[in-house]
Amino acid sequence: MFHLFDESNIDRQAFTGIIQGANFTAAVVKWLAHCKWPPDIQNDYKRSDDCGISWLELLFSFVLFSQMYPPVKTGGQKSEAVFLNYSSKEALMLPLSTRSASKTYYTFSQAILAIRTITGAAILPNLSSKKCSSLRHFSFSGTFAGLPCRPCLPNPGETAQAVYEYVTNYFLPTIDRSCCSATI
Repeated sequence: MFHLFDESNIDRQAFTGIIQGANFTAAVVKWLAHCKWPPDIQNDYKRSDDCGISWLELLFSFVLFSQMYPPVKTGGQKSEAVFLNYSSKEALMLPLSTRSASKTYYTFSQAILAIRTITGAAILPNLSSKKCSSLRHFSFSGTFAGLPCRPCLPNPGETAQAVYEYVTNYFLPTIDRSCCSATI
């Protein structure tokens, strides 16, 4: 039995308090409602058969589901932060490093935490660990920013394929991919 987040319990007026924007927040809440989490996850959750999920994978799932990118942070801190629409002319003129995957998934993760704080809703399990090992499947070693518990995503195949293509194109360009031609 898996736990689904019920978006109908969220006061949409609270979205105006999320600095990443109300439309983006609504899209995140809709996506979160389609993620299925194991029931009764404890704060100290740790299972050897669960590699968790990285913020990168969560971001890719969200983007594929919503067809929307998180906004680009251009300056300021905390409540004074300034964001632009990811595809706006102004954002596209910024240095690529401003729209990097790491900055984008950080903005995404911060938006989710803000939604949880402002709405008081249990949109994600409250876990003490913020690490996962899920990217080991893509030839990375170590632990990564993410969650130690992997949900059932609304688009698992598409997400795995997109992460695979991203990783192999941007981080492993010199490897022999002839052995990796099978569809994930």
